[in-house]
Amino acid sequence: MSVFLRPPIVLAGALAAGLCVAAPARAEWIYGRLMPQAPSIQADGHSGSVNVSNDGKTVVFSSEATNWLPDTELNNKAIAVDLDTGLIEVVSRTTAGAVLRGESPAVSRDGRYVAFLNYAQNLDLGFPTSNWQVVRKDRLTGVLALVTANQAGDPVTGNGNDDDTVSISGNGRYVAFESAAQIFGYPVPDGSTQIFVKDMDTGAVELASESSTGGASPNGCAIYPNALSDDGRFIVLLCNNALVPGAGTWQTYVRDLVANTTEVISRASGANGAPSTAFSNRAAISPSGRFVVFQNPTYGGLGGDPDTHSGIYMRDRATQTTVSIPAPAVSGLGSCYQSDVSDAGTVLMECSTNPTTNVYLHVPGVAGSPLLVSTGPGSVPGNGQSGYSLAVDASGLSMAFESDATNLDPDDTNERTDIFLLVDSDLLNRIFGDGFED
Repeated sequence: MSVFLRPPIVLAGALAAGLCVAAPARAEWIYGRLMPQAPSIQADGHSGSVNVSNDGKTVVFSSEATNWLPDTELNNKAIAVDLDTGLIEVVSRTTAGAVLRGESPAVSRDGRYVAFLNYAQNLDLGFPTSNWQVVRKDRLTGVLALVTANQAGDPVTGNGNDDDTVSISGNGRYVAFESAAQIFGYPVPDGSTQIFVKDMDTGAVELASESSTGGASPNGCAIYPNALSDDGRFIVLLCNNALVPGAGTWQTYVRDLVANTTEVISRASGANGAPSTAFSNRAAISPSGRFVVFQNPTYGGLGGDPDTHSGIYMRDRATQTTVSIPAPAVSGLGSCYQSDVSDAGTVLMECSTNPTTNVYLHVPGVAGSPLLVSTGPGSVPGNGQSGYSLAVDASGLSMAFESDATNLDPDDTNERTDIFLLVDSDLLNRIFGDGFED
């Protein structure tokens, strides 16, 4: 299956709320069947865990495929695709170049740094490591550095680190991860997963999941992809116990790592809006830190018409308002799950219509929103599971998702999960109206 990496088209347009942007774009879908050496050969393995750089120019994902890049016989590698140059490379490598397992990659704003998870391999760092570790690859220098180590450089041993996800700041300096390890200088309750942020310049590790009484959250916290703001100051996390007095279990919070404050996000509009009475889940923060999206499928006092509610909410931290994202106008809709949000407040989200899921884009104030984006020729919805992982860049103009649908492209016959990227000028012109020039 071939990929046509077209020359970039620089678009400038008026987004929601009057935000002006300049972003690279392509006129068509770009698919995850990336075969520069032999474009007629389709990837022989599944691809997933997609992430997009905040400048929209780099896409990273994990792939099991062994037939479409050199030295990729090992499964589950982290891949980076440069959309300007067409460069495709395996980034889960040691400093010396040996290919490593790479799971759940996250990419910095300009694509230089990629953080990912690795399991029980020789990282060639001069000391042994075991089980799950988080590492950061510098694509410019080739250096691989260990994230899950304390300031003295001691690595986490045993089963201390979780295998769920990582997040990285725009400049690549800060990396967030989940761990139950005790070596970072914070007493961690037995069996509880905490959220830490590593400063790769100084080696310092900061506890993000701090309870209101000080110390680590008693019952643990979790993060999802796109948990860190671009400047690394804000992190969105979900915690099993109240980090702020009055909040319930499994609520969404934003921790300000500079001011050392924590705010409840899963709450009704207003600075002191009532916290949700239901569990929230799957939270992501916009690069600017202004918007946070999260799943709250049973409303929990946050509002939303049950007949039109998607299960996704967005909190605007600047205006302190919480809005219910509407459901797509399709029959048989179930709930919506994963979501990500741009600095323009556009929301990319996965929604189910049994037995499939599809990806939709919500643009505030635009008629007909949310719009279907996981579509094949003739605007036919995807016939498989689309959006288990997804991401949108800061401008809202580059959107990526994984899908095992077979009808998004007539040439797709590999029966594998592929990565799809939409930077479609026609769609964007319909959404944002008047502002695109080559």
